[in-house]
Amino acid sequence: MCAVIPRLEPGTPRQQYLSIIINNRFDDDDDDDDDDDDDDDDDDDDDDDDDDDDDDDDLFHATLQVQRYVNKFLLFLFLLLLEVVVEVVVVVVVVVVVVVVVVVVVVVVVVVVVVVVVVVVVVVVVVVVVVVVVVVVVVVVVVVVEVVVVVVVVIVVVVVVVVVVVVVVVVVVVVVVVVVVVVVVVVVVVVVVVVVVLIIPTKANDEKEPFLCGLDFLPDGRLVAVDNKNWKCIILNEQLQRLGTPYTFKDYPESVVCVSHDALCVTGGGAYRQYHQTDPGDQNIIQFLLYMLHGLNSIVHLNADVDMKYPYTICVSKDVTRLAVFGCADRAKKLLLYEISPALC
Repeated sequence: MCAVIPRLEPGTPRQQYLSIIINNRFDDDDDDDDDDDDDDDDDDDDDDDDDDDDDDDDLFHATLQVQRYVNKFLLFLFLLLLEVVVEVVVVVVVVVVVVVVVVVVVVVVVVVVVVVVVVVVVVVVVVVVVVVVVVVVVVVVVVVVEVVVVVVVVIVVVVVVVVVVVVVVVVVVVVVVVVVVVVVVVVVVVVVVVVVVLIIPTKANDEKEPFLCGLDFLPDGRLVAVDNKNWKCIILNEQLQRLGTPYTFKDYPESVVCVSHDALCVTGGGAYRQYHQTDPGDQNIIQFLLYMLHGLNSIVHLNADVDMKYPYTICVSKDVTRLAVFGCADRAKKLLLYEISPALC
């Protein structure tokens, strides 16, 4: 006995498909039963003659029919059980798939969350590190800039102070040098003037130490002196400075007398003359006497002494206000000019 499985169109439900299979099976059994019935009818016709065989056939057919129903029932139970098992398996598979999907989703979510958390933590750490580095760099740059500014300011101040000190020192040195140069120039000029005016003419013209053996005053107050050793006539001012060029004699001069403002007389050649003259003056004018004590080294008036070492020549001005004295001490010859006080008159 075999069953023919009908061909179904796509989309036929599974339960309908099972029902069709079972119905086909039962239909096939019914057809078999009909065939068997036909056969039985034929057999009954054939076995009408034999009653005993009919009874056995009926029992056999009844047993076979029962067996067929039992088989159908068992097949139905099997198919039902198979359907239940399939449904259970499908449910289990669906549950397993759902569980797997849920687990995968949970795992993916957890992984994503972990990755996101890790990324966020890494980003936060990187941001914090970058911020800290930036802050540190800014602080370091600010500190370095401040230090550089302070160092630059200190260097500038030091340079300015050094420049000011150098300038002050240079100015002071220049001023000192200028002052020293000016002083040196002034001293040199003075020395040159002294040398040119006094020393050079004296040394050039005077080969020996002057010996002023004659003195007299001109009416204008200039002093005339004759130098016996160097054969010269010298005119001096009130400061005993030489005026003009000395006149040189051809012999030793001895004395000099001023006759007028532009005429004078000089004795020389070793001759000696003495002149006496009466002064017709006013009787109210007090006359005084000057005389020299050569041995006592003094010029003596009746009331006052004028010290002089070895006085040799003496002369009083025409207005009786000045006194010229020449001392002849060795290595100390000198010409002095004194003013006569009215108290001495």
